[in-house]
Amino acid sequence: MQHRHPRALVALALITSTSALAVGAGAPVSAAAPVPGTEHVVTAARAANSHANAAVAWNGSVYLVVWEEHFANGDPAAIFGARVSVTGTVLDPNGFRISTGDSDGAPQLDPAVAAGDGNFMVVWVDAPEGTYTDLDAAIVGGNGALVRPEWSFRHVDNGQYDPSIAWNGSRYLVTWEDGPDPSDPDIFAARAYADGRSYDGCSYESCLDDEYDWPGLPIRATLGEIDGSYQTKPVVAAAGSRFHVAWQDTETTTATDVRGARFQLGGVMDDPPYTVASASGAQEEPAIAAIGDNLLTVWTDRRGGSGRDVWGDTSLTGSGADFRIGGGTGAQYEPTVSTRGSGYLVAWTDTRNGNADVYTSRVSATGVVSEPAGVAAARSSSAEFAPALASGTGNKQLLVYTKSGSAGAPDRLNLRLIG
Repeated sequence: MQHRHPRALVALALITSTSALAVGAGAPVSAAAPVPGTEHVVTAARAANSHANAAVAWNGSVYLVVWEEHFANGDPAAIFGARVSVTGTVLDPNGFRISTGDSDGAPQLDPAVAAGDGNFMVVWVDAPEGTYTDLDAAIVGGNGALVRPEWSFRHVDNGQYDPSIAWNGSRYLVTWEDGPDPSDPDIFAARAYADGRSYDGCSYESCLDDEYDWPGLPIRATLGEIDGSYQTKPVVAAAGSRFHVAWQDTETTTATDVRGARFQLGGVMDDPPYTVASASGAQEEPAIAAIGDNLLTVWTDRRGGSGRDVWGDTSLTGSGADFRIGGGTGAQYEPTVSTRGSGYLVAWTDTRNGNADVYTSRVSATGVVSEPAGVAAARSSSAEFAPALASGTGNKQLLVYTKSGSAGAPDRLNLRLIG
């Protein structure tokens, strides 16, 4: 799935990792590493505009790539999309606009996407009030048409940020960071039918007067009762009919940890939540994917006091042993993960070459890392960063990433089909 949060290209100075722990569990798989296909631009249209925060999903027939488009003329950012075929061909070379925009000029940001019943549900952040942000959504058909144009998915008195979405075969679960107390962000969620209708919490059209501060179901909401407790950057995946949610958390005694909870039948199964990773230093930027009842959670890890590596855990409740997926010289961060056959493919931003590139590695369902050194999937003299992945068919994944423009040109999205 795509882990969806605002990203920016960070300093690219080499950072030496001090981590020297074993990589994965057991011997690496000997099969040949996945081969990245030819690089293609997602769209060359509106060449003066810049792109950011890509997300991608597969509906069984086509991929849908969504992104923020920032206009060179100063118009507020909007959400665009383009379909990509199973062979990696862009079917909408001009892209198409998904968000309609607001009369007050608020930007549309941070899209997340999942596929259900042949269509796609796209959720993003809007700021119509100029202060608190809300969540808007649209349903996009496999033919690229807007089945249900933009509507307000969550428009309550609090701020909603960092949406993520997954489909379990019958329902979507949308998760987000919410601020009933702006100084104490928590994790909330709402289920939705295939047509986007939500039946948890309230939206702009359905809130009663006394409900405007209650957006949905709390996944982890301390509501200011625990000092210094912040739950941020949630991600969600469906494991069978059950959903798994992970997030960054400062409630524990270490700096920032990754915690999680299972969600089923309208309720949270883990209260308090379980801890996925709590090593020394910060664990941040979680991403998550599932195959049936198997789960892989990955994150950026600062254990050891300096540097950033990508680590993972394959247990359903965070009880497994952490293992390193991407590490070594330079920094490894912004991980994303998708399923690949009976295992997973993990991608991340990597500065080992002195410039940001995108690297990948396969991970088995039991945590065996096939490419401990990683494989360069997108490497050039330009910076490639902020990857997003989605699994297709025939053991292939679509990798989408932001590529910095040369000579001051704007950042644009590129893609490769991973074979």
